[in-house]
Amino acid sequence: MNIKFAVAALALAATASVQAADWYVGGALGRSDYKVDFSGATTFDKTGTGYKLFVGARLSPNFAVEGGFAGLGKATASDATSLAKVELSAVP
Repeated sequence: MNIKFAVAALALAATASVQAADWYVGGALGRSDYKVDFSGATTFDKTGTGYKLFVGARLSPNFAVEGGFAGLGKATASDATSLAKVELSAVP
């Protein structure tokens, strides 16, 4: 997922939440750092950008339902003949 698209979606969701007081949205953006052993690689990048977007609805003062998506960044490595890529995401 493109970071610009994620930020635009978050802004749109925040605008929609103003109209409905029982809905809420949130997000986070940060740096991801993978602890991956790329033995033999000539070039590697173990850091990336991670993000999280979520939306929820308060159904009562003591109960809410929430869903979201988290992109946990990626790491890449390469040598003269191959390329390796690790990219993780989650649905919390």
